[in-house]
Amino acid sequence: SLSADTTLGSSFLSLRPANVRLLACKRSRDAQALIVRFQEVAGRITQARLDLQAHPEPILRNLRPYEIETLRIQRDITVREVPWIEES
Repeated sequence: SLSADTTLGSSFLSLRPANVRLLACKRSRDAQALIVRFQEVAGRITQARLDLQAHPEPILRNLRPYEIETLRIQRDITVREVPWIEES
């Protein structure tokens, strides 16, 4: 996993704060979306902030301690949570 507050490839993606780790960033099985999976790792309630170059607004998610969140980000920049097993 990558540590948070790290930017991937020329500002393609950034994830904050430091207690949120990026677990996966990949194309969806149907090749129509980006799948981003991250986890709170310090045992604290946290608001994660995901910034994507192609998305005009930050994506904010409230996480419980150690929670794993998986998001599907469509080409039209709609975002929805997906079950972990659906896009593993």
